[in-house]
Amino acid sequence: MSTDAPVRVVIVDDEPVARDGLTMYLDGAEDIEVVARLSNGVELLDYLNAHHVDLVLMDVRMPVMDGSTALSRLTVAHPQVRVLFMTSFDDEEIVYQVLSHGGHGFLLKNATPEEIRAAVRAVVGGGVPVSPTVNARIVREAASQYRRRSQLEDFGLSERESDVLRLLCQAASNREIAKRLSLSESTVKAYVSTIMMRMGCTSRLHVVVTAFEQGLVPLRG
Repeated sequence: MSTDAPVRVVIVDDEPVARDGLTMYLDGAEDIEVVARLSNGVELLDYLNAHHVDLVLMDVRMPVMDGSTALSRLTVAHPQVRVLFMTSFDDEEIVYQVLSHGGHGFLLKNATPEEIRAAVRAVVGGGVPVSPTVNARIVREAASQYRRRSQLEDFGLSERESDVLRLLCQAASNREIAKRLSLSESTVKAYVSTIMMRMGCTSRLHVVVTAFEQGLVPLRG
């Protein structure tokens, strides 16, 4: 994607009012373009088969095909598309489920327009946005709840890869990681790709959840 091209976003929500509101929030930004508004996961998958999309902004609970099911199929058929979830409730189990299976971020629908636009930009830039209401505490508690204590792994990460992972778990972007570790952004991207491969993860946020789950970073309160 060209750095000058707007981020192509598809909004998926079964509530017309929600779709309209999100479109209004995002269309006000010059660097973001809403290219489609859809009502369920089936419509989304059909659309992705015929159109280029950078990011999907999707509800979790929808009729016909919910967000979690759509995510599991999307990550196989369209792995380049990033998925930012939005929902009106705060459910730790669902947060864990969607974030540990390829989701790139999670916001609540009471997020401000500025927070939503910032989250879209963060996902495209390699960040891992989580709503302040959901926040890292929810991710850590969910990961702790589902921790596989008898199967903990270190995935053979090098010292430098562990440094990058630690910063990923602090929601640092590629640029921030590069600055703090005195690396180039391209080198950081290469490290992140290697970490994802070693850990068997499908997104940066999946890496974060797995790191907490496997005890690679401390679970702080």
